[in-house]
Amino acid sequence: MQFLLTDDEIAALAASTNRAWPLPLLTVPAHASALKAAAFRGLRSLVVRGFATPLDREETTIAPELLRLMVRAGGAACVRIAHVSRLTDANIAGASVAVFEDESGALVDTANAMGIHAIEECRVADSLPLVSDFVSTRFDPDEAAHLSSGLCILVANSRDSRVARVRPGLIEIGVVETHPAMAPEFVAQEETGDIDVVDGIIRGGTGPSSQLTAQHG
Repeated sequence: MQFLLTDDEIAALAASTNRAWPLPLLTVPAHASALKAAAFRGLRSLVVRGFATPLDREETTIAPELLRLMVRAGGAACVRIAHVSRLTDANIAGASVAVFEDESGALVDTANAMGIHAIEECRVADSLPLVSDFVSTRFDPDEAAHLSSGLCILVANSRDSRVARVRPGLIEIGVVETHPAMAPEFVAQEETGDIDVVDGIIRGGTGPSSQLTAQHG
């Protein structure tokens, strides 16, 4: 089953469950007043769509399927993400795909630049090609999602301090201390052929010699 949710609705779910969404929301600034306003808008939207029921002025019940989704995403053992970013910083600046892994499998969240999320369940093994496809289509000039100049793709996962920055013909590996959204220092780079994403780490080309390794300086 697929759920379509906006950034505001995800902020409402986070507020209702006291569980932070694991990743930044593109259209909601990460400060308290903006998150509170987004949560109010999102809760109103969930009520209109039938995903929430107001009991009184102070309490609203949320559909159990959305509560389960939020609990799974917030408690994921591993989070993988590939997202559009500017070359000048590491923040999410456009579309993204995120995979939340737990013992039940994976939740895949594909979000566009308007902050609309398509979230669905799948097997972990089936989620990895979705990340790879997200990256590769951004470098195909025949695709509508082709990146404009000044943009790149960042790929990271929560189990590794490495983050990959992908540009046409170039993959750079950087190191972050705590979170992929923090500005990494890129310490390795190599020309690449076809792009493949394996287990959250970028490899270029097909031969063993083309595999990139992070250099911790």
